[in-house]
Amino acid sequence: MTTPEPLKALRERVESATGADREIDADLHLLLGQVPNEHYKQPWRRPILLANEHRRPGLLEYVEISGVSARAAPYYTSSIDTALTLAARVNASAAPCVGQNVHHGHWHARLSKVGDGDGPFTVGEANAPTPALALLSALLKSMEQDNG
Repeated sequence: MTTPEPLKALRERVESATGADREIDADLHLLLGQVPNEHYKQPWRRPILLANEHRRPGLLEYVEISGVSARAAPYYTSSIDTALTLAARVNASAAPCVGQNVHHGHWHARLSKVGDGDGPFTVGEANAPTPALALLSALLKSMEQDNG
């Protein structure tokens, strides 16, 4: 389970992004998309928040446990296909919906689940300049609700 503080910090960075960002891709990969490293047989890296003169406040740092390189991060912030794959892996029971508001030009994403006879209900919703960023923001919001 991911703690709410790193999720919130990462969601705020995704929401402030205006386009593809490899630092955000790396943090998403390390926080959500991590897979066990076959060479070391150790499960995960652990995120910690660091704020010092060398890093931006709230930027995630990682304690090296698995040896998985952040440079191998998929392009979550630039590819809607990759963002959809991550959303399906992290929250398989939620159905994503992504569309563009043609009047205002921003993208809107929503993750919905089906309740017990109540019909669908929204678990995460966001607007962003790109479809991938909108979906990632909605995903992180849904995870904050689950963990909060």
